[in-house]
Amino acid sequence: MHAAPEERFVEVPSARARVFERPGDRSAALFLHGITSSARTWEPFLGQLPPGVRGVAPDTLGNGYTELRGQRRPLTVADQTETVLELADELGIESFAGIGHSMGGSPLLRIAWQQPQRVRGLLLSAPTALGRPRPPAAMRAARHRLTRRLMVTLAPRVVEWQARRALREYAGEREVDDAMVQREAGHAIDRPREQARGFIDLIGHGDPREPVADVDRYSRITCPVWILRGSEDRDWMPESHEDRFRELIPAARIIRWDGIGHAPHIQVPDRFTELLFEFLAATG
Repeated sequence: MHAAPEERFVEVPSARARVFERPGDRSAALFLHGITSSARTWEPFLGQLPPGVRGVAPDTLGNGYTELRGQRRPLTVADQTETVLELADELGIESFAGIGHSMGGSPLLRIAWQQPQRVRGLLLSAPTALGRPRPPAAMRAARHRLTRRLMVTLAPRVVEWQARRALREYAGEREVDDAMVQREAGHAIDRPREQARGFIDLIGHGDPREPVADVDRYSRITCPVWILRGSEDRDWMPESHEDRFRELIPAARIIRWDGIGHAPHIQVPDRFTELLFEFLAATG
């Protein structure tokens, strides 16, 4: 029998964070989603965790219903890392196995070299830490003042359409039904302007083509690192990034799934669950 995750808000110095948690009295698993997503993308996996494993998934800064304290400002990987560590401290999590999708991988990698005693292992699905060679139009628009304003103005008209379009791409042959739309994009449909502003704060003040600032520190990572790449993910995780991650983290296990795109946990959730269980068993 699976225990349903609980939703609540947690107050930490940098933010008021929405968190989904599956209680457990054994080891902890911390899940971080990608940009424009929310913690709910992990809801099905939290509910299926092995007995005793505590699962925690927050909305990260700029996404979902988590709110930054103070004035709006550019949001960096360092900011995300700080908030994640604050949450871990507030929730009494001394160490964890980290699971991250897309941009959710960068804060976990940063914690792994900064505070290695806290991370038992990393399972990273399509990590974007090495940048994207060809940013899409929305990312280019987020970097210019006039188009930023237009993005926020038009958000109520276009966010739901964009979310459904992205889901159709991510889901592959799976049906994109109303339940999937609500789970994966309900936060954005409910608060389209906040979604657009968060996207701008995360993307609009840097160059998404460039690697994150701390990639040269990845060689310090000592915990097991599993990196999952779909062969059809040619934008955020092109094949060349497999070799680059091997250079940066020589002990990393690189896993390639043929015919899969940027969001394996959405496209093939049962297969991802099997990999997740294998990872958790290997990392304790």
